[in-house]
Amino acid sequence: MQRLDLYRQLELISSTPEPLTYFNPKPTRWQRLARGVQALWQRSVKSVLGSSDPVIQEFRDSKGDRYFKVYDPITQSSQIVESESELRVWIERRYLQ
Repeated sequence: MQRLDLYRQLELISSTPEPLTYFNPKPTRWQRLARGVQALWQRSVKSVLGSSDPVIQEFRDSKGDRYFKVYDPITQSSQIVESESELRVWIERRYLQ
């Protein structure tokens, strides 16, 4: 018995290597389609059921300064605030009402 064969036998290594299988991280067309349909369904359900959570959008003016537009779906009102601290005050007042 050759040394390599003895080593394989002692280490329980097969003399014929198994073919390698590779994981393909790229989703198939069906998987992408299923994800798209699922996302569309979730957006549809949210729009039908509605949400009471405020919607906050961040913008920048021509100077590069940030400001926020906030929308309250309960009162159906919106407001523009110029800083994060004003935004926090708005959120706190909304939940304290």
